Amino acid sequence: AFPGGMPYVTVLDLVEEEADGS
Repeated sequence: AFPGGMPYVTVLDLVEEEADGS
């Protein structure tokens, strides 16, 4: 969910995972 691939996963990561890929 974060550009650059932050070392933690957020709730948004579960949603944006397809758009972000990191």
